[in-house]
Amino acid sequence: MKTGIEHMNEQFNYMASVITEYLTEPNEVNMFLAVQHISYIEGIAFAALMAHKENENDSDIAVKMSQEARVLRNDYDEKLGIK
Repeated sequence: MKTGIEHMNEQFNYMASVITEYLTEPNEVNMFLAVQHISYIEGIAFAALMAHKENENDSDIAVKMSQEARVLRNDYDEKLGIK
C-alpha cells in the first residue's frame, strides 16, 4: 500500500515532466504555465516535507521533491535571464 507521500510524489513527478516540456520551448505561454506549475510543485514538496513520516522512505522522497522543485525554479529563472 502506498503512503500519502508516495501518492504526492506521483503527482509531483507528472507535473515536473510537464514543466520540463514547457521549458524546452520557452515562449510566453509556456513560461507562464511553467511558473504556475513550479509554484504548485513547490507547494507539494513543502507539504511533503512537513507531513508526518509514515515510513523511512517518506523523508527521502520529500527531500528529493524539494530539490527537484528548486532545480526547475532555477531552470525557469535561467530561461528568463534572471540568473
